[in-house]
Amino acid sequence: MYRDIFDGLHVGITVWRLENPEDPTSFTTLAMNRAALEATRMTLTIEQMIGKRLVDMIPGLRATGFLEQYADILKRGENKDLGEVHYPGDAVLPEATFYSQIHVLSKDSIFLEFTNIAEKKTMEEKLKTSVDELTRMNVLMMDRELKMVELKKENQLLKGENDIPALQG
Repeated sequence: MYRDIFDGLHVGITVWRLENPEDPTSFTTLAMNRAALEATRMTLTIEQMIGKRLVDMIPGLRATGFLEQYADILKRGENKDLGEVHYPGDAVLPEATFYSQIHVLSKDSIFLEFTNIAEKKTMEEKLKTSVDELTRMNVLMMDRELKMVELKKENQLLKGENDIPALQG
């Protein structure tokens, strides 16, 4: 029953144990749900991850500083909202941006809760570009309309028709 709940969550969950407190690369995977695998788009299966050191499965983690950060959070014993975290990508775990939180389970175990927000970030960038373009177009259109009103005033003044109240002022 609990496995069904764990696997049914829409947020990615991975549970890790730090085998050697002096070695952040000694984190091993204890559990992982399907959403974690889907969010990361990893080329590995859950079965390939369980019981293995993270750095053996995802070598690119060594260079990121994430493992040291996770070990420090575990040492302090405090949960932490990591916010947006960007992973540069490697052969196993493609480049992505995640919203992540670390939760301490015990003196040697933590779990990472995360959601892939790369698509959301792309959509936000496209939306910002569209809003910027619309703003630019609005300014151009307003400038054009103001110029048209000014030209109409000049035209009527030249014709001697400055008694039209809507165009004066």
